[in-house]
Amino acid sequence: HALGCGSTLPAVHAHAKQAMSNANRDVKEMLEQFEQLGEIRIPASATRLAEMKVVLRRMHSEGLLANSHANPMTAALYRVLTAKVGERLVRTREVMAERGIAVEHWVLEELLKKDPPGTFPSNTSAEVGRQTIDDAVMALQKLLQHNNKVNDSKQSAMDTELQAEESAKAEETEMLRIVNAEKVKEQRLKRLAGRNQEFMDSALAEAVWDTTCGPSSGTGKGAGGGQGGAVCMHGDLVMCAVNDSRIKVFDLDSVTFGLCKECYLEGHQGTVTCLAMHGGSTVVSGSLDSTLRMWDLKTMECQVVL
Repeated sequence: HALGCGSTLPAVHAHAKQAMSNANRDVKEMLEQFEQLGEIRIPASATRLAEMKVVLRRMHSEGLLANSHANPMTAALYRVLTAKVGERLVRTREVMAERGIAVEHWVLEELLKKDPPGTFPSNTSAEVGRQTIDDAVMALQKLLQHNNKVNDSKQSAMDTELQAEESAKAEETEMLRIVNAEKVKEQRLKRLAGRNQEFMDSALAEAVWDTTCGPSSGTGKGAGGGQGGAVCMHGDLVMCAVNDSRIKVFDLDSVTFGLCKECYLEGHQGTVTCLAMHGGSTVVSGSLDSTLRMWDLKTMECQVVL
């Protein structure tokens, strides 16, 4: 129906949208009602058929379901409905011609009235009607299959997107786990380093002796406590005098859980009072037993006694 001259474009769009919505609803309702129609000779069925014919003729004249904005599914249902109504009209007229049906005058006029071309494609003969219905139903089935494929494709895309999100979350979780593990490892190493330092501070002598074997101003306590200790370092090796005449060797490169590998250089008969490196792998020790000993740090054995 035409709108007033003062109508705005949004109002026109709203009117067209509402008309399309009404057409969609009417087609679905009439298709359901058509399937429930009784025998052709029943007056109530003829009356309802005439009412559907009026509505479908109006839809055809308005062209709502034939434009590009029509819902494809509703248009397909409309095609099936018009085919079935047209075929039923042919059979109803045949029954009316044979023995008549007791219906109201307007119903009779409507059933016998010729509609504009294309309103009911099947409104010519029973054979044409059946073929038209088959074609319309086939078109509807193809549309349903197409819609199912589109829905499956959309669902597949959604599943793929969901899997990608889950994978990204899993990767993020794994990265967080790795970062946290590295932090825990770093904290653990710091604690171990602190323990190692405390261990070495307590294990090594407080006084450091120079290469002239002269004691420093420290307390001079050895690794075992008491008087007369000496310390010498070479790379990762730390040698310190022990009060029982032995020399204790620590390997700092092997520190694990606050402990490191250690061994003893044994041979002196008195307390070791000084230590000094000689060359690349030899340490010289002096003792109260009035001897000097030269030790090979590769074999940890005494090479020379002076």
